[in-house]
Amino acid sequence: MKLSAALLVGVATLGLLPLAEAPGRAATDQSADRFAPPTADMVLTRTVIRELSDGKQIIVTRRFQIRFEANAQGYRIDGTQIGVEVDVPPNLSSMADLERQRVEKGIFPLQLNADGILVDQQGQPIDPAFSKEMENRGAVLLNQAGLPAEEHAASTKALGQLTKRGSNTPWPADLFSASPGERRQQREVALSDGRRGKVEVVLRVEGLLTCGLPKSFERVVITELPGSRMVSREIFTLSDLSR
Repeated sequence: MKLSAALLVGVATLGLLPLAEAPGRAATDQSADRFAPPTADMVLTRTVIRELSDGKQIIVTRRFQIRFEANAQGYRIDGTQIGVEVDVPPNLSSMADLERQRVEKGIFPLQLNADGILVDQQGQPIDPAFSKEMENRGAVLLNQAGLPAEEHAASTKALGQLTKRGSNTPWPADLFSASPGERRQQREVALSDGRRGKVEVVLRVEGLLTCGLPKSFERVVITELPGSRMVSREIFTLSDLSR
């Protein structure tokens, strides 16, 4: 993979390019039991994995200490980031260092309805200062790559578009209330040159905790365009704070 392509994929993974949105929750997934989250604090771990065409991966993991509190609308979730790990190819190390320093503060609070469904998500806001610094570091890498003028200009334009996006994709609506199983959704996408591509979203839920919340919720996004295929994975896990 050329450095410019790896760079843009790296920026996408490090919090700036939204994953495809998950399909809505099917009515058949609704549980007959009333949603009743635990009263004790828990740890929510979110891992984003982006596979590069050369077989390497970019992996960003964040851990949050969360707590559920009942309110008039259902339940409010408050949380605080308690850890972050970033694993990237060496040529993206400077951008990874910036991501390690970033603390996600705009996610919480989250609001659930009485059935445990996330509501009123507007997407996680991105700090403009972080976006600008990521763009600056990306520009340095592009300048060091020695690209032809036309490719350098195209890559610089794409980098600017990525870093100016306003928010990340909202989390799956039934993240805290989904039943174990797998769901799939496909859609075609039209490209500006008239060609067509395909995006497939796969949701997998595995296991339930004793409190009834899912142990693991995975969202896989497979983007197929003429001549390219990109796979992104987003894995949420819940565990007791004591573990």
